Amino acid sequence: MATVVESNVCSVCTKPLGKYFCTGCKKYFCPKDFKEHEQQLSIKFDNEVVRSHDELLGQLQKLEKANHLSLDLFIQIEQWKKTTINKVEKAAERARHELSELIDKQRITITKQLEPIAKEIHSRREEEYFVENDIDRLRIKINEIQRTVEQLNRKDTTKSIIVDNDQIDWNRIIYIREEQQQVNTFDSIQGSLDLSDNKCVVTKTGNDGHATCRCTSLFNVGTHTLRFALEQRAKSLFFFFGVLSSTAPQTAPYQTAKSVYGWQVWTENGVVLDGLNQKGFGGYTCDYQKGDIISCVIDCDKRKVRHTNERTKNTFELDVDVGKCALPWQLLFELYYPDDCVRLL
Repeated sequence: MATVVESNVCSVCTKPLGKYFCTGCKKYFCPKDFKEHEQQLSIKFDNEVVRSHDELLGQLQKLEKANHLSLDLFIQIEQWKKTTINKVEKAAERARHELSELIDKQRITITKQLEPIAKEIHSRREEEYFVENDIDRLRIKINEIQRTVEQLNRKDTTKSIIVDNDQIDWNRIIYIREEQQQVNTFDSIQGSLDLSDNKCVVTKTGNDGHATCRCTSLFNVGTHTLRFALEQRAKSLFFFFGVLSSTAPQTAPYQTAKSVYGWQVWTENGVVLDGLNQKGFGGYTCDYQKGDIISCVIDCDKRKVRHTNERTKNTFELDVDVGKCALPWQLLFELYYPDDCVRLL
């Protein structure tokens, strides 16, 4: 972590006693301040890495008994078994075993991903050899696994029960199919934008100006909830979010896409209906701050889109005309000021 040099100014007390150089922060310290720097690093390591790892490990251990997350699937199996002849009981047991194995497989996969991180944390803690770069790198790895675990801890939507009633094959009359989980990320950029963190963060680059991007997920049936954080960094908030038809051409500014429905995050309380701005529609008032988290619900069955600011608890809803904004829908964002950014959660 440190190397001894002949003489430099201490970065804390500014005295010419900076004999110790930290290879992480690239600063010099006197012996006294270097000890304090080591203590601060130790606290930061515990708070940002060890604690995050322990919390993640606790969530991962919940997956060992995660069958309750797929309870509705097991109920379907039992209901089917009761209405079928005695031969089906063996097939039901086999399907139950397959589902449990699949859940366990997911847990084991994540556990293996976490093992090298745990070993490195233990090693660096034992040797007390870590710098800021190590903390940032380990924290990023833990956050990546954290997102996967959070998805697995939600209600199970990645598996379905398949029943074939046409020609009964008693070995395949019921089985478990794992479906690829739809991961929502940013894509389809129009204008000066930069994607980062596995395309979960979009940042405005260049000069002031309109730039749009869509999310990859398509919404055609059912109700879907998505959350994102407003990580604005520069000037006053000025951007837009909403839905548009996936078949609509992408343009910047977004108003030129006639199938757009959504809200402006700006002082004018703008609400966009079919590409037209209607200020204050539905009582909408723009009250957002840097760091606010927005929960957006896309209800394809009822043809509605609504959002809630989790800080203010304010909720606003729009009816979407599918004659003008055809299904499937996509989530659309527009950013204007450089360094403004949005993060998908």
